[in-house]
Amino acid sequence: MRYFKFLFLFLLLSFSNCASFQNYLSNRALDFKDILTLGGEVNIYGGSFWLWCFGGGAQIGQFGDGYGMRNGYVGYYRTGGREKLGDLKMGNSFFLMNSQEHLPEAYHTKRSMNKVYTHANFLFLLPANLQGRRGNPPTYRLPMLCKAPLTIEASYGFGIGGRIGFNIAEFFDFLLGFTTFDIMEDDEPLKLEVETEGEEE
Repeated sequence: MRYFKFLFLFLLLSFSNCASFQNYLSNRALDFKDILTLGGEVNIYGGSFWLWCFGGGAQIGQFGDGYGMRNGYVGYYRTGGREKLGDLKMGNSFFLMNSQEHLPEAYHTKRSMNKVYTHANFLFLLPANLQGRRGNPPTYRLPMLCKAPLTIEASYGFGIGGRIGFNIAEFFDFLLGFTTFDIMEDDEPLKLEVETEGEEE
């Protein structure tokens, strides 16, 4: 029994110095961070509840600022204000028309910017087409009615408030990640450092 303990310890120490194993652990930690949303917010008035692209409520969040963990990003984020749908500013919800945005602000990495989203709907259930609204001139492609993670998220505030959520897709990405299967395609690639010797004159 003691032999197996020493063998396990030896293998663990050996793998811990391996770049690919460290990359594997780093990706699992990033996947775990993607699962929960927990943030404190200001400039939020009213409440909303979302399941993926369905939901909304009565909320003014176009000027909302938050700090916490949301969609794998930890830091300062905004809850709206970048896009418009007619007269509806993204981040606001008024029962008939509802919207939501996630905009990281403190730092921009490739991973965090890939998880930015904007979506809107009519009557809680009918996703609005926001495709082709960016660019000058805008690019028109096939309609993209819902570009948002599969999450359950709720927020409420009266000037000061909070947001809580659970990302279902990222939860399964985290579980399957242990088998190295990356359903969200957000794992960081392995980076190997190659030492080069300078030429002597």
